[in-house]
Amino acid sequence: MSTFLLVFTVILAVAVPTISPFISLIGALCFSILGLVVPAFIEVITFWDHGLGPYRWRLWKNIFVGTFGLMALAFGTYTSIREIAKLYTDAPAS
Repeated sequence: MSTFLLVFTVILAVAVPTISPFISLIGALCFSILGLVVPAFIEVITFWDHGLGPYRWRLWKNIFVGTFGLMALAFGTYTSIREIAKLYTDAPAS
């Protein structure tokens, strides 16, 4: 397993000389899903049987946070993929 990870890392380092666009792609994916969508979903599930507060404020809050997280996922991923495509399709300056 460690040999596979080492070989994968070396191949990735050779194939991708500029890592910053990929870091922003991973950040967009992980932040939006693990930082916003999943916690909102877990809170709704946790308080579903105990009540969501007056006027179901926890549900509305988590719908807002989840929607914001999905928008961050869509826009962040789109922007990162555009940057990666631009990086690899532009002709090198001579």
